[in-house]
Amino acid sequence: MMKLGLRGKFVAALVLVALAALILAALFAARAIDNIREELGYAYTRDVTLLRQARITAPLMRDLALALRMADSEPIREWLLDEQNPEKRARAMRDAEGYRAAFDSHAAFVISALSHNYYFNSPRAPVTDQPEYTLDPKNKPDDAWFPSVLAMATAYNTNVSYDTELHVANVWINVLMRAGEQRIGLVGTGLELTRFLDAFVSDTQSGVTPIIVNAAGAILAHPDRKRISNQSATQVVPPEHQLWALVDAGDSAARARQALTDAQAHPGTANPVKLSVQGRQVLFAASYIPDLQWFVLSVVDLGTAQVLDGRQLWQFGLTAGVLFLIAALLFAYVVNRLVVTPLIALKNSAQTIAAGNYTLSLPATGSDEIGELSTAFASMADKVRRHTEDLESTVRERTAELLAANATMAQANAKIADSISYASRIQQAMLPVHALARVLGERHYLLWRPRDVVGGDFYLFHASDSGYLIGVVDCAGHGVPGALMTMLGNAALDRAIAEVGAADPAGILLAADRALRAMLHVGDRAKGAATSMDVGLVYVDLRACQLMFAGAKVDLLIGTADGASRLSGGRRALAERVVGDYQNTPMQIDPAATYLLSSDGVLDQNGEHDALGFGRARLLALLRAHARDPLADFGRALETQLAEYQGKVAQRDDISVLAFRVDSPSGAAS
Repeated sequence: MMKLGLRGKFVAALVLVALAALILAALFAARAIDNIREELGYAYTRDVTLLRQARITAPLMRDLALALRMADSEPIREWLLDEQNPEKRARAMRDAEGYRAAFDSHAAFVISALSHNYYFNSPRAPVTDQPEYTLDPKNKPDDAWFPSVLAMATAYNTNVSYDTELHVANVWINVLMRAGEQRIGLVGTGLELTRFLDAFVSDTQSGVTPIIVNAAGAILAHPDRKRISNQSATQVVPPEHQLWALVDAGDSAARARQALTDAQAHPGTANPVKLSVQGRQVLFAASYIPDLQWFVLSVVDLGTAQVLDGRQLWQFGLTAGVLFLIAALLFAYVVNRLVVTPLIALKNSAQTIAAGNYTLSLPATGSDEIGELSTAFASMADKVRRHTEDLESTVRERTAELLAANATMAQANAKIADSISYASRIQQAMLPVHALARVLGERHYLLWRPRDVVGGDFYLFHASDSGYLIGVVDCAGHGVPGALMTMLGNAALDRAIAEVGAADPAGILLAADRALRAMLHVGDRAKGAATSMDVGLVYVDLRACQLMFAGAKVDLLIGTADGASRLSGGRRALAERVVGDYQNTPMQIDPAATYLLSSDGVLDQNGEHDALGFGRARLLALLRAHARDPLADFGRALETQLAEYQGKVAQRDDISVLAFRVDSPSGAAS
């Protein structure tokens, strides 16, 4: 038997591999085509179902977003609370007209929960500011829907109505309008879906049947209009107008019902299943629209639908096979001529070098890369030795340099850490922690937690003959910049207190604002430079049994066992480009109340499982829940709940929370 060399083995192996690959490809081609067609069919059925659902829901979602914005309209809210006021009516109607023009149907309605007046404007009638009619839920059955919708637990709902005379379907969007906790009316629009249903069935492809059914299985849209049900929800739908007239009985009907159940349980999904429709095996997919209580269906016949062109696939496969065989033969020839032959000549010399004989001189075999490789082998040993020596010397030098650099960096880091630690001690010495403890004792709770070693939050306390001034300040910035701002802010507030007295919080804010503007040159600073301060101040007048509050973007939260409330401060911080307006708000001292001032660090802290901030509602709930407990218990509850909410998320901002109680004027220290 003839012994094959490297060249013969390489060519024979390459030919055998090519033949084997072609044979295997031919054996699995038919099955692969069927599998590909089925997989593509499942994906195509799912995608076409979801696409058709999106075409129906897109205008609904757009008008729903506009209706939610309309429910936040301040002019409409003020008018519904004072419906007979002509000026408020005019402003409300102008605002409502803007939303009406933006709605897809160019129609909008407003219903008052106080007067039951129904206002409706659409392009089909002249615009008017008078009610179309007044609802009478008690005496008119057609109006009985209004109280139940007004009492809905969600912010909005939708309902679908169908005009059997005009064969027109409409979806109505009802959005609740509130004034605080009071439900004052409904606003919204109606969207005509008939044209969307017509477009839904008109854009069909061969082998694809789009269908829409309602929750009862009645067919609302179908390419064959004879199958469409035009009955109202209160009438019995004939069997020929139901989905089950299309789906074969037995296992296919059960699969179809299960597909509808799964789609209703997971809106926005469509999972195709195989079943039989009028004797044909098809793929069936359903997607559910909760707001309309409709099912969007697709029936795809893989034998008819152009999911995959078999002729093109076979042509592609045949072409690919021929090209593969030609490429394999060319590759074998080129590799043999350019690589195998020179490598055989190089093999023996390479084995000698591999044994460690780097002094071997190799003759060049040509001017190409293999010839250059042969020459490179000859000088490799000498270069390896010299490079090894150079590398070892370089490593020793670099190691010494790195050690010296690390030592210098360690010294610099230690100096920086010491400086920041010293700055932290200076900042803490500035805070009136001992004065708070001496005057208020257990009647106050303080949570001061900088994000870094030093921070931009601080609190203040000034005692006077008749009471004391207490407050929380949040300066722009964190870390060292924020700490520097606290020094300026503290100096400005001290100067303001000395100028106007502790009993006038609003005056203190105005005086401090002037001082900061002078120090920081607010009008000349670069745009975007953050040098503002949020401040909340409360003066406790023990003689007059009165509290006086003023704030600059800081609110006063008040909690009792009966509830919790919020007293808003001014809308602008100190040292903003626009000067703020700060007013004193007096109130009687309530010995049963807990008063709380907080920077936005705790309110804006996002959670591990919730991207939203901790929020003011949780603070108010804690105040209400611990109204009769010692403030230390409230503090532990706040820190525990904040830690659980925050989880592993890093602290976002400096945190300052100052809560206090005023038992009675006689019980406060001077």
